[in-house]
Amino acid sequence: MSLRLPARNGEPRAIPSGDMRSWTRWGVVAAAMSLLLAACAPVIPSPSTSPTDVAGYRAIWEANHPANYTYTIERTCFCLPLGPLSVTVQDGVVTSILTEKGRHLHEDRGPLTAYPVSIDALFDYAEEAEARSARSAIGYDPTLGYPAALDIDWDSTTPDDDVQIQVTDFHAV
Repeated sequence: MSLRLPARNGEPRAIPSGDMRSWTRWGVVAAAMSLLLAACAPVIPSPSTSPTDVAGYRAIWEANHPANYTYTIERTCFCLPLGPLSVTVQDGVVTSILTEKGRHLHEDRGPLTAYPVSIDALFDYAEEAEARSARSAIGYDPTLGYPAALDIDWDSTTPDDDVQIQVTDFHAV
């Protein structure tokens, strides 16, 4: 078998089959060297892209949140039981808060004045908990960055001051 090389002076040249084996050997050696060099290259770890504080997650939220969305929020504590609340946000403003029984509540009146309902209020609550509570554990949504689970003990010497908040069923609308 022979291969044809580009023409020299207008005439194609043939490579004798014995020379072809040399070329193949050199090709195998070059491929092996490339693999060896790639395997010996240093592995540089990439920095973690997960934030480590409320401000980092708030930045993710600010960059990625939808303008209109709904979610369910529920607070568990030694306080007025409201049950799960369905929250609707349009253009960044809470427009509706409904109880399980369909009762409309207002964020700035009645039983919700001390209840962080909006995502922005949850971020503020999380920052306050990190700064002032005896213990806080805050879980964030990995995609949008909002506080999805808060477990806070405001004072370790005070019984019944623990607060748990869960955000579930988040959907862009």
